[in-house]
Amino acid sequence: MLSQSPVAWCQVFEASACLPEADAKASLARTTATVNAYGAFDDGLEDWKIE
Repeated sequence: MLSQSPVAWCQVFEASACLPEADAKASLARTTATVNAYGAFDDGLEDWKIE
């Protein structure tokens, strides 16, 4: 499925103006849990932060 314009890019590792801070933190928690479902962080995965 193609994205519809306008599309806003939001970094989920920090709260931003894209959505309320509580929603951003909840999204990060869900994403982290999904990525780590099979122990990715125990296997050496590190958080990726755009600076």
